[in-house]
Amino acid sequence: MSVANFESTWNNKDMGSSNSIPGDVVARGTRIYEDRLRSELEPRHNGKFVVIDVETGEYELDDDHLAASDRAAAKRAGALLYATRVGSRCLGRIGGRSARSPQ
Repeated sequence: MSVANFESTWNNKDMGSSNSIPGDVVARGTRIYEDRLRSELEPRHNGKFVVIDVETGEYELDDDHLAASDRAAAKRAGALLYATRVGSRCLGRIGGRSARSPQ
């Protein structure tokens, strides 16, 4: 999604809590993950993607980020969603990987 698309979607009045801002979604999603889901999901599901509806606390878990996002979005139109990777501080990475050591 381009920045322009994101901004126009975010400003759409039909979208859940129109008073929310992206930083608020991140803060709420992080809080739900830390307070409720971390102990439930780690370490058993480390590496999977979790997508959380920050207004209801419902979530979807999958090896595929897009699959989890699609299922979460289908549950409630206009849901404010937060995504993270179980057991990781980031959702993904941009760039190369560190070289494997010779075997």
